[in-house]
Amino acid sequence: MKGKSRIRGGVLCVDRGRLLVVRLLDPVTRKWYTFPPGGERKRGETCSDAARRETLEEAGYTVVLDESVFFIVVARVVWAGETKTYYTRYFPAVLAEFDRKPVCESRKYVRSAWISLENLNTSGLSLHLRNLLARAAGERETKSEMLTNERERRALALWRYGRSTT
Repeated sequence: MKGKSRIRGGVLCVDRGRLLVVRLLDPVTRKWYTFPPGGERKRGETCSDAARRETLEEAGYTVVLDESVFFIVVARVVWAGETKTYYTRYFPAVLAEFDRKPVCESRKYVRSAWISLENLNTSGLSLHLRNLLARAAGERETKSEMLTNERERRALALWRYGRSTT
C-alpha cells in the first residue's frame, strides 16, 4: 500500500530555555511519541495558520510566529498502522500569552510539556529535530546531518538570539 503524504505546519517555541512539546499516543501501537506542536493544513490554510491552530489545540498556547524563516523536516513514519510521509514546515515562535487555555481532551493527546534544551538527547525527539535545536542553541550535532541551506542557518541564528516578531 502506498503511503500518504501530509503537508504540515509546526512550531519551535522556546521559553526560558525550554521547548514546548506535545506527547502523543499512537492509537494502534500504543507507543508514545514526543513532537513540537503541529499538524496538517486544512483547506485554505497556510502552514503558518496550521502551526498556530495546532499549537492552541494541542498545547493550549497562543504563539507568535516568525514567518520570514522556517525549517522543513521530512519524516516517514508509521502512525495508526499507516505509513505516512510528513513534510513539516517549522516556524520559530514565542508565546503570545502566558495563560494556558484549557485543551479539549483527546485520547491521542496526553499532555503538553516543556523540555529543557539541555536534555534534548533524552527527550524522545527525533535525531533530526534534536540536531536542528542543538544548532539553534549553538551546540554540536549528534550526527553529521549538517544544515546546508543558508536560510536555515540564518533562521537558527535569529532564533538563538531571541529575535521577536512583535
